[in-house]
This record gives sequence, C-alpha cells and structure tokens, in this order.
Amino acid sequence: MSGDVWGEVVEQVRMLMRSTRHLSQRHLEIYEGLGPTLGGMLGLLAREGPMRLTGLAEQLHVDTSVASRQVAELVDRGLVVRRPDPADARAGLLEVGDEGRAVVARFHDRRAEVLAAALSDWDAADAHQLVTLLTRLNGDFRRVLCTDELQERTA
Repeated sequence: MSGDVWGEVVEQVRMLMRSTRHLSQRHLEIYEGLGPTLGGMLGLLAREGPMRLTGLAEQLHVDTSVASRQVAELVDRGLVVRRPDPADARAGLLEVGDEGRAVVARFHDRRAEVLAAALSDWDAADAHQLVTLLTRLNGDFRRVLCTDELQERTA
C-alpha cells in the first residue's frame, strides 16, 4: 500500500483516539466530578481488579508517591477501598468500591449511548464490520508492540 494510505490510517486512528478521550474526560468531569487522571486510575482498577499501590503506579507509569496521593482522593470520595492483601498481611490492596463501580457503570452506559447516537444511521452489517476491523487492528497492534516484530521490520 502507498504511504498516503498509511498516513490517512494514522490520522483517522488519531482522531478516533482524540474523540474517545474527549468523551471520557467530558463525561467524567461533567457528570462525576473526576478529572482524567483520577478517572483513568479508577478505570484501570475496575478493569484489572485489586492491586497493590506499587503495581498501580507501575501500570500508570507514575511515581508511587504520586499514585498514593491520587488513590487517597479516590478513597476519600468512597470510590476505592483499601483492604489487607491476603497473600501478605503487611501489604494492602486497592479495589473499586460499590460507588466506584456505579461511576464506572454510568460512564460505560454514557459512552455506549454516545456511540449508538453517532452510529444511528449505520446498518448492522456495517457495525459488525467495524467490530471485526477494530478487533483485527487491536490484535495487530498488540502483536507488533509486544514483540520484537517492529524492530525486525525496521532493522
């Protein structure tokens, strides 16, 4: 394929990422009073399940002290709870609490509503094709980014 096509693919993916990030930030700030940083942390805990603070900081690529301050705010708001780690009584685990799960559920519902409105004039075949192509794109991204394949292709 020509370089122009790849440039257009990159641009369309960039625009999609920007739109979904905007939707996430806008929803969380307007409806839940959470900025993108706290919303991202809450979302990560909801997806990945209970984890130690060090693991959370590592996944977010932030210093543990930064993550600790952010977690404290989520705990104060009742969105995240701390509990002892059954594998190590000296350590604690962070997990999304009931109110945090409700925030995440409202966010997912709102995101689905916006997407359904945006695609309201698409037929089912187009929507299924989009799912197929996005699934393929995500799988190919993971394969290339999580292996040495990218380095091998550019070497």
